Amino acid sequence: MNTLELYIENSKDEGIYWYAPSELSLRTERTCTPATLSGTIPDVKDHVPRMGAQVRLKVDGILMFYGRIFATTIDRWGVLSFTAYDNLRYLKNTFSNYYPRNYNPKQVINDIAQSYGFKIGKIADVPNIGQQLMIDNESCFDVISKLVDIACVMTKKILVFYDNFGEMTLSYADDMIADVYIGDDALATEYTLSTDIDNDTYNQVAFYRESSSAGGRAYTEAQDQTNTNAWGVLRLIESVDDVLSTAQMQDRANKTLEMKNRPFKTMNISALGVPGLRAGMMITIHFPSLDDVVSKRQIVILDAVEHHFEDSVHTMELETRTFWKDTPQ
Repeated sequence: MNTLELYIENSKDEGIYWYAPSELSLRTERTCTPATLSGTIPDVKDHVPRMGAQVRLKVDGILMFYGRIFATTIDRWGVLSFTAYDNLRYLKNTFSNYYPRNYNPKQVINDIAQSYGFKIGKIADVPNIGQQLMIDNESCFDVISKLVDIACVMTKKILVFYDNFGEMTLSYADDMIADVYIGDDALATEYTLSTDIDNDTYNQVAFYRESSSAGGRAYTEAQDQTNTNAWGVLRLIESVDDVLSTAQMQDRANKTLEMKNRPFKTMNISALGVPGLRAGMMITIHFPSLDDVVSKRQIVILDAVEHHFEDSVHTMELETRTFWKDTPQ
């Protein structure tokens, strides 16, 4: 049995009150998505949280969520339903700026944070990006997502951008390995394995830039003919800024192909709950009952984690996905 501590600001006196929810769900995703806490609280009486009220959730003394109320509903019996998000929700706001060549994603994240008064946590060092960047009233989500995607290709590592309880944080996934083991003989209750080439799989990659010397567009390409014959043409075409050299364009095309030229395997796992586990972390799994490469003991990244608390029972739904040909061991 887990000990839940849910604290929310009260609408009348701005005091912090302890609430006893009948059920709670907390979902985090690896991509730039705010953590979402939703649930129901019976008999709130006059202690109805205001919009924007601060929310904290601890489970067995471990802080699992810090954010603000964005929606509430009350029925005739005084049962409150609520939805709260962490600070990434505010990245729906827009941002404009210009960066010349060799800017760093860390600089852009810092500038966005300063514009909106966000606190900054640890930001991983990533290489400078060669092309210039013009941001014209784009959502902060879109800007940061693009930067993280490019940095993943350049470093050949998975980066995770998330709100670390009030601090914008960018970390390498292999720095977020949790001491958690899930498998046929540990925690897992149900699981499914899916394989597809339908989402973000490409066997041909092309980058182009406008070039006056070439009389139009200059292209660089990378492809895998074997997989093209097997799957048909799955082609990715993207533009890059004209400050990139042909060699830089070719290097990015090669690295992008290496990342995306493969079927992706996704496991959905139902398991007993582990306090503190969130998307972006890496855990150890072992499912020898599956006749597949995932049957071996290995470390995988969590693409999504959803915790459920009901009747003092803590369960979770996990989604893991393979990214690279060599899984970190």
